[in-house]
Amino acid sequence: MATPSEYRAVLGGEARPVDVAAIEHELTQLWKAAAEDTLEGEPVVRACVFNLVAYAPSREIADHINEVISQVSGRHPSRSIVIVAGRGARSAQLRASISAHCQIAPEGGKQVCNEQITLHVSGPAVDELHGTVLPLLVPDLPVFLWWHGQP
Repeated sequence: MATPSEYRAVLGGEARPVDVAAIEHELTQLWKAAAEDTLEGEPVVRACVFNLVAYAPSREIADHINEVISQVSGRHPSRSIVIVAGRGARSAQLRASISAHCQIAPEGGKQVCNEQITLHVSGPAVDELHGTVLPLLVPDLPVFLWWHGQP
């Protein structure tokens, strides 16, 4: 269980490592903490109008994706799932982190936040990722795929 200050850091964009099996639970706890607290004195609103799944073949490309998500999150809030893949590794590895990008709404007042799940995956686990990603999608919302590199 994270402390209130740890959740504030996550709402400020810092990635917080979480157990893959506990991603939904940790996101629920994040938004509960946000409801009890505010960033910069403004109410925090969780918003999601679509799912974005972004595939990055390297950490550098993932950094670029994170920057773009942060910039557009105020106008186009989503649940973003960023996959950082390392196909060359021999051993399977899957690590997860959560973060949020919050911006004051263009019309002012509330902070609009979108959530981000980052999955670092390597080796044979890359080919089995669909079993991890599909349950993380927000139901009844469109899904967009942003793929860097060769499929």
